[in-house]
Amino acid sequence: MSSENTTTVNSGIGLCGIMFVILFLLKVGVVETVVMGWSWWWITLPLWWGFAVLFGILGIAVCLGAVAGIIYLIYLGIKYLADKRG
Repeated sequence: MSSENTTTVNSGIGLCGIMFVILFLLKVGVVETVVMGWSWWWITLPLWWGFAVLFGILGIAVCLGAVAGIIYLIYLGIKYLADKRG
């Protein structure tokens, strides 16, 4: 038996890159289009939307963890007071 090592390399601009290039060309183009009135935030959206979604999910996870920690601390405090009385 022989084992082969294969390496796959993906290169290219990708879908988000193509979307950015199209929107950029429509923004700065000579032809009058609706895109010319858009903000640059919308034009560059294909470049940064993935990071925004990732940080949004992480932010929600941190908030949920903080709430769970506070609830747990409240539970421990109530349990401690109940044991102290009882």
